[in-house]
Amino acid sequence: MRKKCKRVIRPIARPLTPKEKVDFLIGPRLHLQMLLGQQYALHYTCSVAGFFDFSEVLALLLRRPDLQPHFAAAQEIVLQLIAQERPPLASEGVVLREIFNLADRFIAMQDTLTMARAMRYANRKLDEGVGAPRTCACL
Repeated sequence: MRKKCKRVIRPIARPLTPKEKVDFLIGPRLHLQMLLGQQYALHYTCSVAGFFDFSEVLALLLRRPDLQPHFAAAQEIVLQLIAQERPPLASEGVVLREIFNLADRFIAMQDTLTMARAMRYANRKLDEGVGAPRTCACL
């Protein structure tokens, strides 16, 4: 009798598909543009907040301390927008746009396996309530 194979099938890292790029990158960018156009909606703000949350978790997992302060600063601005229910001021808009572009380039370089790890980490920390990303709760 033959033994059962005990190999574990591991997921394969691959680049983002065009649909995944639309879901992860273009959707939040459109929401940011609508916020910068002075059209405040909680849904748009939470979409942008989730994008910065994910960027910060990804930078944490990939050990990129040079990027983490930028993403944290953007999250603080977004938290203020949510708390005060207002669109960003011109100066805040410039900062958000620059950091969003940085996060966009950073996420676009990652493969799906790394992104899945970051998503699992963020969800686990959110469920634990310890060290959870600051703005994921509004998603």
